[in-house]
Amino acid sequence: MRRVNVSTLMLSGAFALPAAMVGLVAGLAQAALLTTGDVNPVNSANWTNGSTVSIGTTSNGAVVLDSGSTVNLGSVTANLGNAAGVTGTISVDGAGSAWQGFGASRITAGNGAGGIGVINLTNGGLMSGLSLRVGFANNSTGILNISNGGILANGAALGDAVGSTGIATVDGAGSQLNNALAVGDRGTGLLTIKNGASATTYYGTVGRYSTGTGIVVVDGPGSSWNVGTSGLQVGIGIDGGGGVGRLTVTNGAVLAVDGSVQDSGLGIFNGSKGTVMVNGASSQWTNLHGVHVGQSGTGQLSLSDGAAFTASALTINSASVVTMDVGTGSTVTSTGALINDGTIRMAAKATAANGTYTPISAGSWSGSGQVQALGGVYDQTNHSVTVSTAATGQAGVATTIDRAVTQRMLITDSATGKLVGASFQAATAPSSLSLTAALMNPSQVSVLQGLLTPGQAVLGAWDFSATGYTTGDPVYLSLQVDGGQKFYDLNLWHYNGLSWDRYLNTDLAYDGTFASFVATSFSGYAVSGVAPVPVPAAVWLFGSGLAAIVEMRRRNKIKTPESQGIHF
Repeated sequence: MRRVNVSTLMLSGAFALPAAMVGLVAGLAQAALLTTGDVNPVNSANWTNGSTVSIGTTSNGAVVLDSGSTVNLGSVTANLGNAAGVTGTISVDGAGSAWQGFGASRITAGNGAGGIGVINLTNGGLMSGLSLRVGFANNSTGILNISNGGILANGAALGDAVGSTGIATVDGAGSQLNNALAVGDRGTGLLTIKNGASATTYYGTVGRYSTGTGIVVVDGPGSSWNVGTSGLQVGIGIDGGGGVGRLTVTNGAVLAVDGSVQDSGLGIFNGSKGTVMVNGASSQWTNLHGVHVGQSGTGQLSLSDGAAFTASALTINSASVVTMDVGTGSTVTSTGALINDGTIRMAAKATAANGTYTPISAGSWSGSGQVQALGGVYDQTNHSVTVSTAATGQAGVATTIDRAVTQRMLITDSATGKLVGASFQAATAPSSLSLTAALMNPSQVSVLQGLLTPGQAVLGAWDFSATGYTTGDPVYLSLQVDGGQKFYDLNLWHYNGLSWDRYLNTDLAYDGTFASFVATSFSGYAVSGVAPVPVPAAVWLFGSGLAAIVEMRRRNKIKTPESQGIHF
């Protein structure tokens, strides 16, 4: 272990700093650096401009900058985690502590195959003026932790290279990630912004290349992602053939996008998939300019449980869907044109109050797409849905409705008191439909429990059968689950009579009592979430959201993190 006071480096010759920087460097205080383990060169006085510092090559190594000190390293490159199983760490801790780069300065976290690189910015610690790659080599893992007022001023790429994984958490009021942001560039990237933290970037990409998978969660009051003029792109596949992105805004968080230079988009290039889910009262996505839900790829946008979306224009391509639940206050607003060549869904769960709702509005309407009202009757003139009383029934006994009159049913299991709802499209003529719903056999539930990651539990599981129903028609199912779950903790499962598979739903709603989603066939469905014993946030990131994306990639025969040796 070595702690040294190192004067900020004065560089000359071919690597001289500009005059303005020299003045800055000369005035900086001495830096308190602590190096432990495998750091080469170990003496930071030898970290000269243009040189490379290796942290964690043959064994673990770490560098800590603290005590309110600043170090300016010019264009030094720092490589963290340079070999399989080896961890390299940089920590910048405390108000006034700053790691500053300049020019070609770069940090790669997870620089070697199988290596692990960790960057901690805590308690007001600052990192700026450099290029940051979090997850750089094949099968490497990069981890970025920004907490308690830590600031990353230069942005980052998470999951930079094919086969890499980059994980970033921005946690707590005053914690910031700024400048540029790519989540899942060619590898897998996961970003969480929570507890009042923020990201402010001039662009945002989630799942950029065909091998890229990006997941972003913005969670909680005061938490925000503010994107500048270059807009937000989710599920890009810029090189063709893929690119998967998923962004969740929940629990009162805010996504605010300018997009004046480039419109925002979900599912940009052919084969790409982009999903944005906004859930919960006060959760919102505000886009000052246009949003394309599906360009050449597939896009899904859902608003649930009081969430709001606003853009100056909204277009939906033929492969894409925009969903909002009815009766919770969720809204979709296009202040200008709305062009629907795909599908707009307005879904009322079985417990929604009777009434007429207008959850979507636009300056003008056009397009050849369809509007589906699940659980009510759609008025094409006013773009509204009228919801009437749901039929009631008992589990294990067929409940019959005429869809021309009634579009919803609520079924109770008398032994447990558990509820399940089903909402259908209205028929224009008498149309009888009978649905039988029963709690799943415990042995089948046990099989599903065995598939879940540690800390997860089956919250509700029902078996369905129907007559008078056409497979492929949408139905909005609402399964009662235990309270206390977070939206992003929930996963959906489908039982085909033989085995369980993850159900890749992109219009999940959760109001604290019911988990609701659209299905297109009847058999078995289940909801899983966090077990009563809390688990670390990393578990749900890996075991929940990412697992859904992994399954999506598997179905599309795209290389997955699991196929690259990363298991969740």
